[in-house]
Amino acid sequence: MQSTAFRLLLSSFALAWISVSLYGHWPALADAASSNLALLLWGMLLVIPLAILNLFCESKKWIVLLGARDLSIRQAFLQVLSGMCSAFVTPNRIGDVAGRMTLLPRAYHKHAAGSAIAGSILQVSLTAFFGCLGLLLFPLWPEGVFAFEHLYPALVGISLAFALLFALRRPFKAYVNALLRHFGYLFSLPLPSIRSAFLWALARYAIFSTQFVLLLFLLGFTGSWWQAYAGVCLLFACQSMVPGAAFGELGVREVLAVFFFGAFLPHPLMAIVAGLLLWMSNIALPVLCGVGVLGLSLHHD
Repeated sequence: MQSTAFRLLLSSFALAWISVSLYGHWPALADAASSNLALLLWGMLLVIPLAILNLFCESKKWIVLLGARDLSIRQAFLQVLSGMCSAFVTPNRIGDVAGRMTLLPRAYHKHAAGSAIAGSILQVSLTAFFGCLGLLLFPLWPEGVFAFEHLYPALVGISLAFALLFALRRPFKAYVNALLRHFGYLFSLPLPSIRSAFLWALARYAIFSTQFVLLLFLLGFTGSWWQAYAGVCLLFACQSMVPGAAFGELGVREVLAVFFFGAFLPHPLMAIVAGLLLWMSNIALPVLCGVGVLGLSLHHD
């Protein structure tokens, strides 16, 4: 039940709700979006470069955790793209390591898995920390949040799926032991390396949070900046509770975005547009580039 199929089923449920909702409210949504269309197109010229900067930060973090001083930023960048491509459809993104190792010099293969998992631990830790701050700061039940009809079934379905996922997990002790092993690798690194990797992870979090906030305001978000950031942090924390393939995450984030931000937008479904644009810039486009990188690598081999 923790298989890729279960996570894809959860995503399929969310995508089905999104499709039905978009179809039923398309005229009103198109009318709400038309007034912000030109501004949104210009805004994407900023969001996409931020996605590249996000990948640059991940590449620098990868170099630091590997301890590979002779690895160029170009090589690391291509390895990250390759890893994203492999992780796109694998459960818990376990294909990320294999994808990166495809282009990684053999001398660093021994520490590749530990470095990748240590980097993920840093990102998840930051997501949990800022999610707690978001929970404290975000008005969790903003006025009008349930005004959009048919939101209840989607939220109930996703909540039940969350409960089922955690109920069927392996014993908690097994997760703690695995986590301690990976933390052991992280803390075996020199303190300057840990500090540097943490700062690159923090930069990544700031970048993709800012991307989401920018998209919300470009679509007519009426709340304050701090409300937008608090909501985004809380949303990312909720989404991280269902680890899965990058493709399998599609849909869940968008439903949560309607819940958190729908009351602040000209039309609640505008939150779906923000989530989809974020997914396209941070996942879909890099994965397409990763396919090209892997294709060229296999061709040269």
